[in-house]
Amino acid sequence: MNALNQTIDYIKKSLQDLPYDNHGVVHEEDLFKHVHGWAALPTPSQILCEMPSDVGYEVSAMLLGSYQPMKSPGVITLNMANLYTFYWSVVRELCRILPRFSFSKQDLEWLVDFIVEKTWHHELFHHSMEVLRRLINGQPFVPHEESLAVAYSRQCLREKSWNSKISRLGKVMFNHAMDIAFHGYSFPYDDWPSYDSPEKLRSGIVDLLQPAQLVFLESSGVPVADVLARLIPIQDGFHERVI
Repeated sequence: MNALNQTIDYIKKSLQDLPYDNHGVVHEEDLFKHVHGWAALPTPSQILCEMPSDVGYEVSAMLLGSYQPMKSPGVITLNMANLYTFYWSVVRELCRILPRFSFSKQDLEWLVDFIVEKTWHHELFHHSMEVLRRLINGQPFVPHEESLAVAYSRQCLREKSWNSKISRLGKVMFNHAMDIAFHGYSFPYDDWPSYDSPEKLRSGIVDLLQPAQLVFLESSGVPVADVLARLIPIQDGFHERVI
């Protein structure tokens, strides 16, 4: 089982014993009673603002996930306990924004996919950028790649809102989840709004990779940004693990 599915299953286990009513929904007062540590959960913003860069050979215990650059191969890590906390912090924030809202078990399950995939796509972007840097110019990681990774993760979730389990989340819950789960980042993640469209993201990737023959290729009619975007994600050349 890969790290993505393993983490999703780990969090979903906490949903099995919630006291759903005859309509298959659970209410905030019941979450308060049955989710361990509910009252003491940090806000999503508090979790995000304290995270250091998630690329490096030293993996901080504060991270939701991380990418360790290739020594042959790279390593994508998901922190199941931290993602569990982040998931429930997002649910609690939804309760604050949507008072008296009732969550169905399916809503809660689909939200698990949303939260874990958010981190998975972020780390897979880092791996893709490392492979492309090695192919194109061999340049090292630079911090503003983190903002691009956040924007890429948002793009992936938007795309999945049309054709995956995540698409089954109601529009209201999906939009609030997007706002909550990406609000509060500090440096080096915080410039993601500059890349929060497919066009801006493609341009940011070109600026990051700095292809040596960019001007020549574009003047010859080669859509360099589109070519690079089609190569992402690169899904080989890494190990994955959970902690």
